[in-house]
Amino acid sequence: MTTYLTPTGLKGTLTAALNSTDTTSQLKSAGLNGQGDAGGAGACPTIASPNAVKLTLYAVDATTKKITVYEEVLGTAFTFGAGESTGITVTRAENSTTEYAWPVGSAFALGWVSDASFAPAVITETYATADTTVPTVTAATVATTAATNTSPYGYAQAQADAIVTNLNKLVADVTENRKLIVELFTLLAASGDVQPA
Repeated sequence: MTTYLTPTGLKGTLTAALNSTDTTSQLKSAGLNGQGDAGGAGACPTIASPNAVKLTLYAVDATTKKITVYEEVLGTAFTFGAGESTGITVTRAENSTTEYAWPVGSAFALGWVSDASFAPAVITETYATADTTVPTVTAATVATTAATNTSPYGYAQAQADAIVTNLNKLVADVTENRKLIVELFTLLAASGDVQPA
């Protein structure tokens, strides 16, 4: 299975109960309506083997607003149309979670999908040094006073020296920023927001 691990932030509810031993149910999610795909206007892409979708079913305490129980399931073979699935086949209790009986209206969060329609952007990394510190800018603007020398560059010596000095500092600043971008890319790739080339 091609796993893109793409967080989506989409949520919804069950439109058919899912008992502790069931492997099929139905889902509803307004957030999935309008994803757009060949399946039809306003339809979420069809998910079929070898692709899958990860769902986290959960219950929230009405008083504390905290999640009391949850179960991760792997969903396969379903089609969304107008924000609702016609049926979904699931593998229960993923990642060592426990199977529960989930009534109609139970909430779910769509954690990631492995369908290419949701695949993250592919980024090719040709510079690999990472850093976690946002660098302080070291380059400075060069004085814009009128040049006093006409040879060889038309700049005063101080200006000519400053151009070289600050150009070198700018190169160093850009390099440090590239290191930070590499680190951010690594973190995003680990969470599934981007896909390494």
